[in-house]
Amino acid sequence: MMPEFNQTNLETLVEDARNRVSLVRETINETSGFNAQVPIGTYEKSPPVNQDSPKLDVLPPVMTEAEARQCLSEIKGHWTSIRALVLELKERRGWEALGYPNLTACLEAEFSDSRTKLVRELRAAEVEKYVLQVPIGTWPASHFRPLGQLNPEQYKLALDKARELAGDNMLTAVHITKAVKQIAESTRSLKQAKLPKFQPGELVRIKCKTEALPAQKMWNDCWGIVKLASSNVQVLVGGKEVVYAVDDLERDNNCDARFRETCDRILSLWQTELEPIEQVTLKELQHRQFFTDLETQIVSCMETKHSNLCCRN
Repeated sequence: MMPEFNQTNLETLVEDARNRVSLVRETINETSGFNAQVPIGTYEKSPPVNQDSPKLDVLPPVMTEAEARQCLSEIKGHWTSIRALVLELKERRGWEALGYPNLTACLEAEFSDSRTKLVRELRAAEVEKYVLQVPIGTWPASHFRPLGQLNPEQYKLALDKARELAGDNMLTAVHITKAVKQIAESTRSLKQAKLPKFQPGELVRIKCKTEALPAQKMWNDCWGIVKLASSNVQVLVGGKEVVYAVDDLERDNNCDARFRETCDRILSLWQTELEPIEQVTLKELQHRQFFTDLETQIVSCMETKHSNLCCRN
């Protein structure tokens, strides 16, 4: 169940969300200000051009190394703030308080020219917080682009290998790209080798081939738990036991205990009498490769609701 907003605090939530959006916009403006005699952030796009304005003959003094490093530090700090704010806007559903149907619509309307950058920063924040479990802003967004070719559970391995490749040099996206390529090639080799059969209780990811049945395809890209494995595999998914060919499944090597615990809780919820909106929510959660704090809270709310119903019955 989604958290309910009381009428008494709705105006406060809306105002807070607008302040968050304004802060992100101002920070973007400050990191890309124009050389004009107005405060940075005055113009959202291009400043007005006065053709009669005299050219400036005096150039600003060249930075010292200390000033340049301080400037870079402040620029990076601004983008770290943006990354954290966009994640907060998503997790606290600020877009909903402003009347938008979803976060994408909010970013498109409020930051049309910077929407793509903000989406990248949001993705980076989620990976740092939920996958790598490091402070937000630890890694440049460019470092995450090569990682998209791997499964989230392989991200840490790729970064460790990239550090080895970099040695005493500064770690760059080039090192990460090379590391990702090596891991991807190794993964393909393992898939081509004859793997042992799946074991009951294993976490798997469903990857159906084109000849799969509709009842099997409806759970494509979802995670599931193996119940029985022989020539075919029975998988617990969506509150049902669905039979798949071995080739239609991949091992989900996510070793995060919190992720596996939440998967087991979701499978238990499927055994209760769910409302249609709850079924839609659980099916969405079955596609996740990691769970946000908000999503685990939703699971907890649903567990509380159905526990109370069982007690009354």
